[in-house]
Amino acid sequence: MMQKLIVRFMFSIVLLAASAEAALIHSYNFDVDASDSTGSADGALLNGASVSGGVLTLDGTNDYVQFAAGLVPSSGSWTILMRAVQPVSQIGSYVELFSQGSSLYLGHDNAGPPKVRVANWGSPGNTAFPQDTLWHDYALVSDSTAGNTKFYLDGALMGTLNTLAISPGAGDTTRLGRQHTGFAEYFGGSMDDVYVYDSALSASEVALYSLSASPVPIPGALWLFASALGMLGWMRRRRPQMMTQLCLGRN
Repeated sequence: MMQKLIVRFMFSIVLLAASAEAALIHSYNFDVDASDSTGSADGALLNGASVSGGVLTLDGTNDYVQFAAGLVPSSGSWTILMRAVQPVSQIGSYVELFSQGSSLYLGHDNAGPPKVRVANWGSPGNTAFPQDTLWHDYALVSDSTAGNTKFYLDGALMGTLNTLAISPGAGDTTRLGRQHTGFAEYFGGSMDDVYVYDSALSASEVALYSLSASPVPIPGALWLFASALGMLGWMRRRRPQMMTQLCLGRN
């Protein structure tokens, strides 16, 4: 737990120093349940979905997390960050990690091996969906100013859609581990550190998120650099969101 708090703190202060506009609106670290550590949109664990050891675990059969409203803003820029591990192959099945309504979802198709599937975008960069025993990071960034949508896997840009065709839609609710109403498409595996921003994070900010997830200790020089940047951002901005953003992190 101490390691998780330290990594959470370091990621937070570096992100704060890097961007004055990033606004975290929802965060789920699954320390106890599916409570929202930043906002007030707590999730309901349904059909056996469970939280243990600081992660959300889903069986791929019928359990998922349901939210009463949509987590992603229906207009403007937004970013979804999350990490997941799928230890058992689900070849032949459509699977969703995150969904909100019928036009925003992230998961994989039913090919063998499966490809990442992002709503009506299809597979950005024809990217293979990781099916191993390792944690992987997923980021979907919709930038209303640039007029594009980007998908990152493990901090690396895999594809750019030069439109904002992926829209969460007003009034649609969010699910983790299942597609929208009328479709099953359950995910079997574990998730952690699901964050939603009402802004478009930069490539470097997405990379920082993946860096915080690295199982390899971050070099001491980088820790010192991160600390210096974080303290500089703290002194220059002192924004109310800072205390909220210190809740970020992973196992």
